[in-house]
Amino acid sequence: MFQNTDNEKYTILKNCSEMILSDDELSPVFDEEIRLKIDKYFDVFDKIKVYDNYLYEERQKEKKEFLNLFEKASLFVRHYYISMSMAIERGELPVNTADFYGLKYPFKIPVFKSDVHLIKTAQKLFDDDLQRTSVGGKYFTNPSIGAVKVWVEKFVEAVEHKNNKYNIKRGEVENIDKIRKETDELLQDIFDALITKIGAEPDETDLKFISDCGFEISVTEDNQHQVMKNNNNGEDNKSSNTKPDQLKFDL
Repeated sequence: MFQNTDNEKYTILKNCSEMILSDDELSPVFDEEIRLKIDKYFDVFDKIKVYDNYLYEERQKEKKEFLNLFEKASLFVRHYYISMSMAIERGELPVNTADFYGLKYPFKIPVFKSDVHLIKTAQKLFDDDLQRTSVGGKYFTNPSIGAVKVWVEKFVEAVEHKNNKYNIKRGEVENIDKIRKETDELLQDIFDALITKIGAEPDETDLKFISDCGFEISVTEDNQHQVMKNNNNGEDNKSSNTKPDQLKFDL
């Protein structure tokens, strides 16, 4: 049994290359065509694995950068409200300053739990602050509204980048469905050849070897050994059309 994922195919092909083809007793069982197919498809799934690992690392990097920008923008927006509140408390600003922002002093400093909440609050802050300063209101300097805008704009760009479908989707391989189908047929051929070699009643050593290769034996009602494959509705089974980040292999 194997899970019918690209990673499982990679693992079995790798094991076949390292364990079966290097075994003096088993190697002669496989003809040149199967040997070439093992090398060819292992190379394909090895590249897929490397590319998927790259995408995963890039997503983790982007996720970390996104969270850092969220924290930084949140901090600047919160500090602007804190600065206003403290200035009112010290008597440097009139109490009605808060009215421009739809607040009543003393007011609660906002805490942001989502990018939507942060961006919506920041935009209102910018609009309200412009209204206040346009009628002669004092500019705040620690932080300045300009500094707050810089970090919020950086975060907005990060949100737009994160939501861009070309940046977050998994890279697809040209003709991937055909490649997977042919690989499954190859793995079935390999399995059948192994069963033919070890016989209908494999001992524990044989079963361990097959398991180490990545296979498990399933006995059907007519006592035939077969490779079992679980249906997988994940991304490995998605059809792939040509896309901007598509991988291509010559087969």
